[in-house]
Amino acid sequence: MSPSEIKMENVCKLRMKLLEVRKECEILMLQKLEDVASELRSIKLELQKTTFRLKAISSTAKSIEIASPDTNVRVQENQWRLRQDAESKARNKALSELKGQMQLKDVEEQSILDVASSVKRVLTAGFPQRRRKARVFCQPSHTITERSRRSFASIVKGLVYQLAEHHSTGLRLQHDLVREALSSTKWHREEPKTAFDHMLDLLSALMEHLPTKKPILMITDRLDQCRWSNESRRDCTELEDAVISLLHMMRNQTVQHPRLKILLVME
Repeated sequence: MSPSEIKMENVCKLRMKLLEVRKECEILMLQKLEDVASELRSIKLELQKTTFRLKAISSTAKSIEIASPDTNVRVQENQWRLRQDAESKARNKALSELKGQMQLKDVEEQSILDVASSVKRVLTAGFPQRRRKARVFCQPSHTITERSRRSFASIVKGLVYQLAEHHSTGLRLQHDLVREALSSTKWHREEPKTAFDHMLDLLSALMEHLPTKKPILMITDRLDQCRWSNESRRDCTELEDAVISLLHMMRNQTVQHPRLKILLVME
């Protein structure tokens, strides 16, 4: 390969890495927001329980006062102080519990240099080390303009690049097939359904070389926001055919990966 070709290849790899880190950071932030929302829901529930307990204490104190009135002024004053102390302790306890719950754990500020390692820890926390994962992120930004939206062909290219990165052996065995498919005009100028069938042929060939009985998680982000064919407008009418074709490939007996999971993240 010439120096210019090697440079372009390195630039492409770097861009894919940066895109992956960016999307992983978005997933990290979404996960943190989910954790915060969960904590707030639990705080709301505990606050409701505390309010109910305070009402019960107040009701009990009132019932005692009505049931057993005392004409002695000093006794009445002592009873009033006891009730005030009990209510104050109950309120302080409830506020203390609420304050403790407000201190959300595992939400710490991190520097930019620690983001990549932090994202990696978060994403791998739910998976044992022995499990195989392939993460695929297709839409580069939530603020991308409609004219610049990625086509569905670009999404499948992202799948191919990520599978190739995690399974370089399979890529070398299918190098000619991958190069021909990625440069084919069939992915861009034909009808989406026909183009997708050609894409599935390439994915099927690559998956035949993946380790068997290894769970693989592939994420296609905001699939409903991509544009089909060369039109600038969004069109989701072909989405159903693509998903059905993808599921058909997953269920194909010739592909020995029944544990492969496809997560479609919609907006």
